[in-house]
Amino acid sequence: MKKKFKSKRFLIGLAIVLVVLGVGVTAGMSYTNTPQFCGSCHVMEGVVESHAANKVHSDLDCNDCHLPHDNIFSKLVYKGKAGMTHFYHNTFNSDNIPDPIKATDSTIDVVQKNCASCHEEFLASGKHKGKDNKECLKCHLDDTHAKK
Repeated sequence: MKKKFKSKRFLIGLAIVLVVLGVGVTAGMSYTNTPQFCGSCHVMEGVVESHAANKVHSDLDCNDCHLPHDNIFSKLVYKGKAGMTHFYHNTFNSDNIPDPIKATDSTIDVVQKNCASCHEEFLASGKHKGKDNKECLKCHLDDTHAKK
């Protein structure tokens, strides 16, 4: 009888630990998506300020545009890789961070896919006057980050 009681307590304890861990990870992931988190590094302050000044997309979090959304695995891998890259440069290579910061080719690809995904209905309507629906940032970069 005591063995059942011990295993029941173990399962309850494990469930509590998993719930606390899940809530912590979810809260951490949510916070690291925000402009407040991204702007906590001084090199990103101007980027966050220009995003906040934008009247069209300022309600979006950074990772709404800057992370892939095709599946959770690719999102987490990309977020981890980008986070470690940012950590490295801000900690050990801060003298070589360009000002203004430019998006990498990988980031441009992700952002382009997210633009097209969010604006898919508009693009399909034929109302877009541009030549190409595959290179949004060539004409619309200032639509997300206002000019300084």
